[in-house]
Amino acid sequence: ELETACFDLVSLAEDTMDVIRSKVETKNISMNLSVSPYLSTHVAGDNFRLRQVLINLLGNAVKFTPEDGEIGMCVTPVDDENANVDDDKVVVKFSVTDNGIGIPPDKQAKLFIPFHQASAGTTRQYGGSGLGLSICKQIVACMGGEFGVISDPDTRPGSTFWITACFLKVTEEGKNKNVGDRLRSEFDVKPDLRALVASSNETQINIFHTYLSLFGAHCEFVTAADVLAKRVSEMEDESTN
Repeated sequence: ELETACFDLVSLAEDTMDVIRSKVETKNISMNLSVSPYLSTHVAGDNFRLRQVLINLLGNAVKFTPEDGEIGMCVTPVDDENANVDDDKVVVKFSVTDNGIGIPPDKQAKLFIPFHQASAGTTRQYGGSGLGLSICKQIVACMGGEFGVISDPDTRPGSTFWITACFLKVTEEGKNKNVGDRLRSEFDVKPDLRALVASSNETQINIFHTYLSLFGAHCEFVTAADVLAKRVSEMEDESTN
């Protein structure tokens, strides 16, 4: 039986990533969290069961991601038109993506059968009982959601496991904002802000662009250290002229 309580969706996502991040230091895996600015900050539902499912998905991603790989979790609201729920509810989608070995399309249906994995070789190399995803799918169904996987190793490495879950909207003052509104209320950013962001990680660049754009910032992204040094020097010269 599921419990219902108000909780902060963003904090739950961040805390869940932190739990897993502490376990991947030896593999030097990059972990990125992307939260839609249109996501409700607070909802009411079973945060304990949701955390269990997300930790399972992230744990599997760590297991199958090679050293120096990348894992990302994306949290977005499902459009009201597509959610097909009552006005007092909201559907949220959680997607966990890795760049590991991937799963052939003809093996994906077996992932949700108890005691089954994609192949016997997977069990020998990576371990596991094959129960985790089956249990997670049952929990997600109880939360009024769906569970799926996107993977095609012949096209690109890795997999994306996604779930949706239905929650009650929270109307309490101060907890009924979306992420973008909360950020704009917490930070006083000048509309003519210029931002120079240095990163070689495409996912991180997209995250920075999303949030800086909320404030109308003029964003510039560089991927190499020498280009960064040059642009910093040029911007300093521009500011003194």
